[in-house]
Amino acid sequence: MEGQAEDGGGANAADAGVAAGWREAYYGLLLAEKLYAAAPAALAWPPADAPGPGPGSGAGAAGAPRLWAAVPALLLHRHAWVRRAAARLLGAGFADGAVAPGLLRCAGAGRLALACFRQVEAADAEDALLTQARPPPQLQRRGG
Repeated sequence: MEGQAEDGGGANAADAGVAAGWREAYYGLLLAEKLYAAAPAALAWPPADAPGPGPGSGAGAAGAPRLWAAVPALLLHRHAWVRRAAARLLGAGFADGAVAPGLLRCAGAGRLALACFRQVEAADAEDALLTQARPPPQLQRRGG
């Protein structure tokens, strides 16, 4: 049944062709979000001096850097749901001191900034997500 929508979201065969693989990317991101919400230490960036994560070490999963490194590219996916899920997961990662430094190192600040700016330019950008991109009031330029 390839090309047929299997969810009730109104997707059709044309949508699947335009953004092929969106379901896999979207549901993979949702799984990562749920895992991160339930057990953030499982997706923590392993410390540079760690010999390797072990059970209960709190050092994160061996595959955590690979997962986090793949997420920024999904900010540029053609399907809006994938972009939004990637943005939510990255937002959680940047808010976590155990993930943010490694994420910036592996993804590159310039590449991340470009992907974030493209999110703001998107025609389907949501106001609620855009307000998160504004600097906090204490950092905004004062009139004068």
